[in-house]
Amino acid sequence: MSAENSPKRKVIHFIFCQIALLQEISRVFIRYIKMMLFYQKKTIINIFKENEQPEKERPKIFAAVAHITSVEESENPEKGAAKIERLRHTIDGLLASFAHCDLTIAIQTLPNRHVTAYLPEYQIKCIQIQEEPECDPMLVGFRLQEGFVENGEEYDGSLFIEDDITLTAAFRLER
Repeated sequence: MSAENSPKRKVIHFIFCQIALLQEISRVFIRYIKMMLFYQKKTIINIFKENEQPEKERPKIFAAVAHITSVEESENPEKGAAKIERLRHTIDGLLASFAHCDLTIAIQTLPNRHVTAYLPEYQIKCIQIQEEPECDPMLVGFRLQEGFVENGEEYDGSLFIEDDITLTAAFRLER
């Protein structure tokens, strides 16, 4: 029997081939792990930085509310009590339903034809009043559509409601 074909030599060749194969597989695996960790390094550092959790970016929502009252209701809170209450409920519904968002509420109205001055202080701080002096009261809602077009790129979503609509269910927008 020749020395080249001996079973002992075949076993040794088999063992060394297995060792070489395992070594090559482990080298490729380690290189893959190092590459993966290199690309994840910034994310991992930011996650564990001072025990802070990464914050999700909150969607930006633009809510436009059409609101018009009579001159008597806007000057006398007793006469406009029903409209004040409806507008207060509308704004509360928006604030509650979009608490997970950065919400901008714009009240579109006419000069001296709104009851926003009688709202609670926390609601007055949350709204922007846009008065359109040269507008027919029936067309105030249509003027809001121009605001949607102008602010379309700035916000992730937009919503148009009137002052007598109240959102009661949790309304969620997902990106």
